[in-house]
Amino acid sequence: GGVKWETELGEMSESSVMKHYLLELGVPEEAILQEDEAKTTVENMLYSTILMQRVLKIKNVRKVVVVTSAAHLNRSLRHAENYLPRSVKVCGFCIPQPDSDAEHWFLDSVQKARTERELMLLWRLMQTGMTPDIEF
Repeated sequence: GGVKWETELGEMSESSVMKHYLLELGVPEEAILQEDEAKTTVENMLYSTILMQRVLKIKNVRKVVVVTSAAHLNRSLRHAENYLPRSVKVCGFCIPQPDSDAEHWFLDSVQKARTERELMLLWRLMQTGMTPDIEF
């Protein structure tokens, strides 16, 4: 997405930060399709679908990897499953967050607030029928 963050490399969009990280891991640049405009998760899925149609022709897309934070992954995957064609396999990858302690997230007020927000947003998706009520 296009939400901007201040990083050690300067101000960068979320998708630019993730692209930078993937390149550092050795993912070839031509394997990365970057959506850099969205301000919300729903916009990101819609814009990504349009981008895949324009660049790759959506019928040629077999698999999409959703890259986001651990707290945001479940909701992002639900949106991807709702907005991408059923023929596209969706899988997720969590980007490491050095400021986050996975075992003690609830002790950090910022991480706790993020997690609570994500749970409420997932709950709303279930209530509106946009995603099934599933067990994690």
